[in-house]
Amino acid sequence: MSLNAFKGGVCAVVSLPTCYVVYFLFCHYALPHGVMLPPPGQHVKDSWRMNYVTGDLFSCPEDEALAHCISEDCRMGAGIAVLFKQKFKGVSELKEQKKETGQCAVLMRGGRFVYYLITKKRAFQKPTYTSLRQSLEDMRSHCVKNGVRRISMPRIGCGLDRLEWAKVSVILEQLLLIMSRWDTMDQM
Repeated sequence: MSLNAFKGGVCAVVSLPTCYVVYFLFCHYALPHGVMLPPPGQHVKDSWRMNYVTGDLFSCPEDEALAHCISEDCRMGAGIAVLFKQKFKGVSELKEQKKETGQCAVLMRGGRFVYYLITKKRAFQKPTYTSLRQSLEDMRSHCVKNGVRRISMPRIGCGLDRLEWAKVSVILEQLLLIMSRWDTMDQM
């Protein structure tokens, strides 16, 4: 399914029964010593990669991490953030972490990490590509430290926050390439 084929079906639209889910997964194979990873857009069996799936974000396996964008004030009053707030609670836990724009707050719920990418100061503001990238990098650090190998998320920043998926997906691909290189170095 192309991105255009799902026009209007952004996860931030709470009334839709399905949503566009981006899965990140790592295949557990070691690269032989000296083998270089492919450039962005090309994949090998032993690297992080993005898969696109249309479906209910919350029906992914229970041990799979979830991620979405919020503001520093942790209001979560619109879009898919409302569903995260209802399902995982923990607003006070998130606030106690005192995360700032460009960072990532984390809850552990039922054997999975739930990542809250802090992309703006206040709920009524809009994020920037820089704040999104920084929060994703912070999430990446947590993933690496905690052995996270699968993350499901909506088209982050592209619903009510109005970032362009073409730009966001490039940021995600770059992030995944870096994660693949880190994993490769760890295995050598």
